[in-house]
Amino acid sequence: MKSSLWQLIICAILYTVISWVLLFRQEETLIVVGQFYPAWAESLPLIRSWLLHHGLNSIVTIFLFLIFGVIFFSYLKLLRQKLSTKKVIILAIFLQVIVFFSYPVLSTDIFDYILTNRLALVHGQNIWQIAPSSYPNDLFYHLANWQNQTSPYGVVNQAFYALAGQFATNDLLQSVFVYKLLILIFSLATLILLKKILERIVPDKVSWGILLVFANPLFVIETAGSAHNIIITIFFMLLSFSFFVKKNFFFAGIVSALAIHTKFAPIFLTVFMFIYMLKERNFKSIVTFSIPFVVLNLVFFGIIGSGTISYLINILVGKPIYWQSLPQLVHKIYPQENLLFLGIFVLIFLGQMIRVLFRKLDPITGFVETMAAYLLFFTNFYLNWYVLWILIFVPIIAWGRLSKTIILFSATSLLSYPLYMSSLRFSHENPIWTIIIYIFISAVPAVYYLISYD
Repeated sequence: MKSSLWQLIICAILYTVISWVLLFRQEETLIVVGQFYPAWAESLPLIRSWLLHHGLNSIVTIFLFLIFGVIFFSYLKLLRQKLSTKKVIILAIFLQVIVFFSYPVLSTDIFDYILTNRLALVHGQNIWQIAPSSYPNDLFYHLANWQNQTSPYGVVNQAFYALAGQFATNDLLQSVFVYKLLILIFSLATLILLKKILERIVPDKVSWGILLVFANPLFVIETAGSAHNIIITIFFMLLSFSFFVKKNFFFAGIVSALAIHTKFAPIFLTVFMFIYMLKERNFKSIVTFSIPFVVLNLVFFGIIGSGTISYLINILVGKPIYWQSLPQLVHKIYPQENLLFLGIFVLIFLGQMIRVLFRKLDPITGFVETMAAYLLFFTNFYLNWYVLWILIFVPIIAWGRLSKTIILFSATSLLSYPLYMSSLRFSHENPIWTIIIYIFISAVPAVYYLISYD
């Protein structure tokens, strides 16, 4: 037990160190960093040149793959051990704090959050109507990656980032620290909330359930490390479910609306909870849930104002990416793939709703199954941290092939990062790389689910 625990901690430390080394792969980022800190401008290219001659694009990538492999193996071993809830919570907090000090090398999203927030706070624009490309001279412009896209995040998400923006400045490191701190706070709040839910639903699995989520390497790195705002969505999803379990449908409706206006994915969970209320034929609870839910949605869309149409188009259509997506593979052969995949997914979604309504399928399992299928096969925009939407519910559903499939899915999603970094040295937009990366991510969890039995 001690060896697995220390391996997790050591790997977290190694990842934190190597993330700063991997920063030097990004020549354009170093130029921008030099603009923020002129005293470093001359030394950064020299360090990059030295690292390039010592395996920055090869040895370091292999080392990162080994770290990810060892940390996940240690995590799986630790899941088989019995730890007290107190020890698990200490470990969870310790891992979050260690990785908090890493550079967000796996994603530029934090800089997109900063830039979009500056669009509202500094430049006074509607972020759902105006894209950051309107302000190419902003200090943070060339650190971001989605300059031509209006915000796909809702009013609630923006409210928290507006708060963070009050403490951020024009200083790069201070801004990164503040925005990462916001995510760390939500991670710890989610830890507390998950503990309370598990104590109520499955009191014999509290420590194991917390360990399963908060020691998961993908979860740790994508929250405290890369500072993805998905944890804000996860917090409100869990909170809405918590009120739902307590049969406090008024607050469940309120929080469901809050969750949807961080990111849109919680709409699926809301639908399944609504279907379950229909199954119970408790029309009073349906009304109690629906009124605050509808009213808050109207208020939030009112705040978005004239940017509502572009916001809805943004979240419903999205921007396809050339890797990690089955529809994008099919697109090369059949350019009208969107209608095909959408049609199939709608049928699956309807089938799941019918199972919840007329059979013994609980809403959480229905949500997890549906989202897992969507992320593996139907989205044209899978990013590695999206699996966290369903990982958070694994301690709540029955332990079996579905749960194990999601754990495998989180493992392949993490291990695909070094593979993607390797592709950047070659013709990374070649369809062959798309096939390799997609199969690497999806084949193991999909095959396991199909051939295994509970």
